[in-house]
Amino acid sequence: MGAVLDELRNALGAHHVPLREIERATGVNIATLSRIANGTRPSVSLATVEALAEYLGLELKPKRRPRKT
Repeated sequence: MGAVLDELRNALGAHHVPLREIERATGVNIATLSRIANGTRPSVSLATVEALAEYLGLELKPKRRPRKT
């Protein structure tokens, strides 16, 4: 999930909105937002990732894995 958190961190930095406002809009705890923004890679749920992606206008796409034969 490192790449996903990196994308969220970049989007948070580009969004220029106080973390407190993002917390109110998404319900994601400000401590978690701060850890993501600072790159400390917190353990986050898929629901948290989805909430932030929606708020930041990002699209989550599943990665296709090659089938084992």
